[in-house]
Amino acid sequence: MSKYDDLVKKLQEIFQIDRPELDFGVYRILNARVGEINDYLENRLNAKVVESLTSAGNANIEEMKRELIDAEKNASSLGMNPDNVPKVTELKKKIAENSVGTSEYENAVFTHLLTFFSRYYDQGDFISQRRYKGDTYAIPYAGEEVVLHWANKDQYYTKSGENFSNFGFKLDDGRTVRFRL
Repeated sequence: MSKYDDLVKKLQEIFQIDRPELDFGVYRILNARVGEINDYLENRLNAKVVESLTSAGNANIEEMKRELIDAEKNASSLGMNPDNVPKVTELKKKIAENSVGTSEYENAVFTHLLTFFSRYYDQGDFISQRRYKGDTYAIPYAGEEVVLHWANKDQYYTKSGENFSNFGFKLDDGRTVRFRL
């Protein structure tokens, strides 16, 4: 399974679009748009990443080609063979390397996105998972006398667990069933 497929699975898990029994609040909106969400995740997201990486790569290649032309002109004006100048050969090598493709960058992007979402989401809850060893914290300290710090300082709390106390759904005949625990 590719990193892109792993990311799509994680995003589908976060959006909980595979759970039709959730028929309230934001889940009602997500269930109504499940086709669009799946289309975006499975088709358009990959195309957008490839397009962005390709356009950035093309801009870099164009800049290197301009540098190559300038270096060749400078070498020719000095009476040297441009193919023997180290800067020209280095630029040609870089252009060849960057022209190959963006698959390694794609995997890196998808890996970083998956790591980000996996770091803060676990089994229906957005939580702060420790990224440091053991029970130690890396506390940012700028020399103040008192530093107030907590583990999930940069996060907001959103409960989206599987065990809801109230939820309901509509039957085909129009009746509504509500469960309250």
